[in-house]
Amino acid sequence: MISLSERLESAALALSGPQCIKDRLFNAWSQHLADLELRDFPRDLRDEFEAMRDALGRERALPGDSILKASLRKLSADEAARYAALIIRTYGCVAALKSPQVTVLTRNAPPPAILADRTRAAGG
Repeated sequence: MISLSERLESAALALSGPQCIKDRLFNAWSQHLADLELRDFPRDLRDEFEAMRDALGRERALPGDSILKASLRKLSADEAARYAALIIRTYGCVAALKSPQVTVLTRNAPPPAILADRTRAAGG
């Protein structure tokens, strides 16, 4: 069984490809997200995912075409970018739930003692 995090990671990677944004969104949605239930997503992002799902399935398909492709053709580039950002943001939220906290050094802060000790020992 593949986790939501793995699905979102795959979708995020599909969004980072070289194609135009609508083609990348097509690949991310059709290959990794279309078959997921809304209940699988974080509660605070479900409404946005529902709106995206509705937008990606609202247009009538032409012969030999899919509803998804027809719907993507009707989206503006800004709408497509907004939906791509939603997928990335959701992946970040889900990944953060599984990730431990990290300590970030500020630009002017001295290095942690262990790094300072190693630098001195190396003659730096």
